Amino acid sequence: IIEGYLPSCSLSRIVEPFFLGAGKDLPAGKRFGEWAQGVKRRKGEDGSYVAEDIDFLGNIDDLDDVKDGEVRMGVVSGRTSDNERLCRRLLEKGYKYILLEKPGATTPKELRELLSFAKEQNATIIMGYIKNISNYISLGREFEKQCRSDHPSDSLSLTLLHSNDYTEQGLPECFERNAEGALKNMAIHELALLSTFWGVKVGKGAAKAVKSVSCDVDYCDFRNLNGFEDFVKGGLVIEIGNNTTIRLLFDRCGGAFSEFQVAVKCPEGKETKKEGAWRCPGPEEKSFFEEKQRENPEIMSYFLLQHSGYVFLKRELAELALGEKKKMDERVAGLEIGVNALDLAEEFQSILLEACKA
Repeated sequence: IIEGYLPSCSLSRIVEPFFLGAGKDLPAGKRFGEWAQGVKRRKGEDGSYVAEDIDFLGNIDDLDDVKDGEVRMGVVSGRTSDNERLCRRLLEKGYKYILLEKPGATTPKELRELLSFAKEQNATIIMGYIKNISNYISLGREFEKQCRSDHPSDSLSLTLLHSNDYTEQGLPECFERNAEGALKNMAIHELALLSTFWGVKVGKGAAKAVKSVSCDVDYCDFRNLNGFEDFVKGGLVIEIGNNTTIRLLFDRCGGAFSEFQVAVKCPEGKETKKEGAWRCPGPEEKSFFEEKQRENPEIMSYFLLQHSGYVFLKRELAELALGEKKKMDERVAGLEIGVNALDLAEEFQSILLEACKA
């Protein structure tokens, strides 16, 4: 918003409890304070400095209520354990349009309760599942549909690969900061894809979409680092209807990219007739990615890979809030998809743990 990617929006309030509170004297807190002052002195198009009317608040309770006739959009992006509470407070303060960072809550129960409350408030909440609207998934889905049309009796093998570029030295901090686990934090994007596009879910109706789920034990790497247990790598094989198998892989240290692979195989599964693969970042994204990395080498790569997706989601929500469109892109994930994704995370976590600890 500050850099002009959303012309219809202006940034008016930032709530940051830690860097404006207990962490203000830490190196990162001091950098945040310097950034905040820089934002208020941002250079205008004519070369002059313009004052941004931004309120920096240390507590969400200090946030003012939405006034009658005011169109205000909220973005909730805190720690997973805090996000459901923060989102609920925005609803209580009159926010009707909210972008909630994934997974939205620690448990499916919490997110179901938030969904119920949002409906009571007649509010729209979308989730930060940017892979749902990403180009590499859309292109791969088109290829998948064409393959299914051209080869109705053959088997389809799909692979969703999610890779980050953590170093071995950075894993202990990663495990602690993302204590909810890789399936609820990292691979939750792929679980949202499974729920949105392939109807994969647990509980009622699951039998219609899923035939079997198994752990790819050879791919998994489960560790205990400083008292925090999690997967560095994990793999699942999910058989769904229509002769389709989906392999879900995640790797915290494999590099900064995601990939969607589609292959058509003979009924026996021995011969590949047709295949394709799509990757993020693509050519355009890679150019932006490399430029921003040169500007700020310390930034985590996945923030840059997610940039265009978050711009898209915020634009969709803003246009809905302003009445510029009746409904959002059907690929955008709401709280219902978020609940399904968390359900899958808990179910699949138990499958992975049982196999890896056997």
